[in-house]
Amino acid sequence: MTEKWYPVEIMGMKLLVMEGWRGETKYVKAPACLHLYHIRHSDEDFCDPATIEPNVWVNHWGLALSNEELKFENPKDPYIVLPDEDGNSIVDAVFGGQEPVDPVTYFAGLGQEVEKCS
Repeated sequence: MTEKWYPVEIMGMKLLVMEGWRGETKYVKAPACLHLYHIRHSDEDFCDPATIEPNVWVNHWGLALSNEELKFENPKDPYIVLPDEDGNSIVDAVFGGQEPVDPVTYFAGLGQEVEKCS
């Protein structure tokens, strides 16, 4: 699978996102300096990103990369609910016609130390 990452800004964070069901994305690895998260879609609509979590097996929408570790309110049940406008922003980023970007290059442009990425 060729990974295609798209930039999006949600909840005051710059992330890269990609769409794909769990079987397609299970071998995707994040560069060492980045954090990989999973996006779950809602029960009502498989096109509607609903949460960001450390791992998703059911209702898997895609993946997110961040140069910052996300903070979850409840570490025993870690997820962040996406407001509708942020879910829409993710969909627009992936399917809106913009070109995919390289994760290391993208985050280096935000001040990420590239030497630590591999």
